[in-house]
Amino acid sequence: MYLLKRAGIKTILITAKGSKTIRHRAKDMQVEEFYQDIFPKTRVLEKILKKHKVHKDEICFIGDDLVDLCIMKEAGFPVAVENAAQEVKDTACYITRKSGGRGAVREVAELILRTQNRWEEAIAIY
Repeated sequence: MYLLKRAGIKTILITAKGSKTIRHRAKDMQVEEFYQDIFPKTRVLEKILKKHKVHKDEICFIGDDLVDLCIMKEAGFPVAVENAAQEVKDTACYITRKSGGRGAVREVAELILRTQNRWEEAIAIY
C-alpha cells in the first residue's frame, strides 16, 4: 500500500465488519480511507467515485469472499486473492499467486505500478 501511496494512487479499505483489529491493520498498511460496517460494499462506491473524481473503470478492487462480489462486478479491475471463494475467482480479471494476508496486496500493487511503468520510480527510495 505504501508503494501505491508514494505513486499517488489512492488506497481504500472497505469492510463489512468493524473491529479494532481491522482498524489497526488499515493504519499499519497506511490505507488512506477506511470504511467499516459497510454492507453491501457498493453502498459507498458512488461516494468514493465522486470524492476522487474517478470512474468505475479506474478502480481496482481486491476481494476474497462473497460479500465482495457486488463491488467486484462494478470495478474496472476486479482481483481475487488465491484463497478466495470460487465465485469471487470466477468474477475476477486477475487471481493472485499469493493468498490473502500472505502478500496478495503487495503482488497487485507491483502489477499496477509495473503496468503503468512506475515501478522503478516507486522503489527508487530503496
